[in-house]
Amino acid sequence: MKLIRDIAGKQIWELQESYGTTYLVYGYYESGDPKECSSLSMAYEYGAPELSREFQPDADQPPGLG
Repeated sequence: MKLIRDIAGKQIWELQESYGTTYLVYGYYESGDPKECSSLSMAYEYGAPELSREFQPDADQPPGLG
């Protein structure tokens, strides 16, 4: 596992598996269990919504260029 981001009591980890990559968000559930996400942008939505804008295209640019 590789730590991607540690911010405001939440951590986003990247887990490489034989079938692909899973992202785990720790600190989302009060129980301490990780929230599993299929993409990094989804992990940011749960783990650091204030930073999720990094993964959204700019409204000024055509799709695929943001």
